[in-house]
Amino acid sequence: MNANPEIALDAASVARAVKRIAREINERNGGADSLVLIGIVRRGANLAERIARELKAALGREIPVGTLDISSYRDDGKGAPGDPRLLGRDIPFALDYVGRNVPAPRGQRVYVRLTETDGTDAVVIGDGK
Repeated sequence: MNANPEIALDAASVARAVKRIAREINERNGGADSLVLIGIVRRGANLAERIARELKAALGREIPVGTLDISSYRDDGKGAPGDPRLLGRDIPFALDYVGRNVPAPRGQRVYVRLTETDGTDAVVIGDGK
């Protein structure tokens, strides 16, 4: 990433976004009695664990958390997403919960940084160099 990435969300903003997502999940699922969270390995799994902790604090019970490792769907060995398919059909993904919408200028990307993997919580915009 470039030397001066723009910080879109600091640690406190990331924490608020996680709490907001947990609250929305709780509200939309009527207490989340049959809820299971699945996070994509690395940062998505970390976020799922954080959301589960927030839900536990609100509901007083554990929320099961699983992980999905998509590394076998990478096509160039460098972390670029491949074209995951299931039984010959595209896997549909829709965002039901968004902590914060962070637009990036053309040629820039949004990077989520988490303490568990990166040593700090932040969302930054940079060019990837």
